[in-house]
Amino acid sequence: MIFFILYVVTGLFINNHDTNYSGRDQIARPVRHEDVTNPVRKGVIGMNKDLISLLKARKASRAFSSQPLNEEIISRLMNAIQLSASCFNNQPWRYIFLTDNDLLEKARKALTPGNSWALKAPLLVIGYSRREFDCQIKDGRDYYLFDLGMATQLLLLQATELNLVARPMAGYSVSELRQGLEIPDIYDIYIVVAVGYEGDVNELNEKDKQRSLADRTRNPLEVNFTLNTVKWP
Repeated sequence: MIFFILYVVTGLFINNHDTNYSGRDQIARPVRHEDVTNPVRKGVIGMNKDLISLLKARKASRAFSSQPLNEEIISRLMNAIQLSASCFNNQPWRYIFLTDNDLLEKARKALTPGNSWALKAPLLVIGYSRREFDCQIKDGRDYYLFDLGMATQLLLLQATELNLVARPMAGYSVSELRQGLEIPDIYDIYIVVAVGYEGDVNELNEKDKQRSLADRTRNPLEVNFTLNTVKWP
């Protein structure tokens, strides 16, 4: 009973003092649009959101619909990425969101034949960065690609929450992307993500269809994790 009273009183206090919240707090989670700017709901959403269920719901399909994504969806994807953690908050990630047909065509030409399934995706996201944008440790460790990867994971999660397919690709020509999109040589291009609504798997070739329909598998935890000890190969 005491905890319930404290909960209600705290909620009333927050509701009457919402101007004390920073803009960063106000967009803390990729949830319904009206919640993104509502700090009062932050704690409740955080407690009720099941991250494991969201991760399991991620779609690995190669079938895309050509239906365009509206500006609100694209904005939410960008906002999710921008909330990623990074070394000293350097935020070294840079992304080009491509929806323009001419630019999409240039990017599509850079894809390898094995990624032809991505040609229908209405949005291609190009992730790039440079070493100087992030922490450089004296022993030779550079963190810009690590932070780019963490940010890209948030793109996948937000896409999942929006019931979209977001599939990263490594099969593309860096030189063709660089030339077609006029990305300067100082940047390292490391990821291309196809994003869109799920399409009809029957439109895929048989190989891609079976891959899209197959269950996702993961190693048993003991293969990848240890507790308080080092596991050698």
